[in-house]
Amino acid sequence: MKSVLLGPTKSTKFMITIVLIGLGIILGYFAIAIVEWIINIDFLPFQDELQFIHKIIEKLNDLFASRAALFLALIGGIIGLIVAMRINKRLLVISVTKDYIDFKKGANISQILASNVNGIFVEEDELVVLDEKGNELFRNPLYTSNNLLKSTLLDYGYPWFDKDPYLFEYQEWLLSDTNLPSYIHTLLKVRRHALELGNDEEADMIREELKHLGIILRDKDEKQYWRGVIKEEDQ
Repeated sequence: MKSVLLGPTKSTKFMITIVLIGLGIILGYFAIAIVEWIINIDFLPFQDELQFIHKIIEKLNDLFASRAALFLALIGGIIGLIVAMRINKRLLVISVTKDYIDFKKGANISQILASNVNGIFVEEDELVVLDEKGNELFRNPLYTSNNLLKSTLLDYGYPWFDKDPYLFEYQEWLLSDTNLPSYIHTLLKVRRHALELGNDEEADMIREELKHLGIILRDKDEKQYWRGVIKEEDQ
């Protein structure tokens, strides 16, 4: 069987880029009128911030005169391009063969051998791959049809689960939990703070660090849940 490619194609990414650049240009071109309309709505929050933005736009209008709208359209298009690049960089492309699975995100490629895969499932729109000891080999947001991914993986003989097979082993993280050493609690506290601030990148980095320490996490209802796995060096 040949490899099957799942995920957004180059044409899809190109369309995302074009749409966001176009949207940025339109919003930029009409930015002056949009901001003036918004600041007249008294019940909206962030009035101080909106007034500040309005003053900046007025200064640009004074500086560029009739070309202010074109300048703002250019800025909007650049912002749209930056947003599109960030989105496309996060999109996951999956290549499935009978011997291995390649996960490509931007310039990064992770390859997992079929012999190391003991379970695959989707949790909260995230794809998770497990090994035979319950370690997470891979976790990433999924932008592909769940049913298409499931049918493809089953066709190639990969073990698919409709939910986490270790779901009932998780327990809510509490500071009073004496089963966890202090340095694990410290990392979980830092991660909780990162999640509260919306810093997903830092939260993911701490998740990876904890995974290497034998702690697997799942997030639900703004709470962290954990389970332990036996690492090679502990055996």
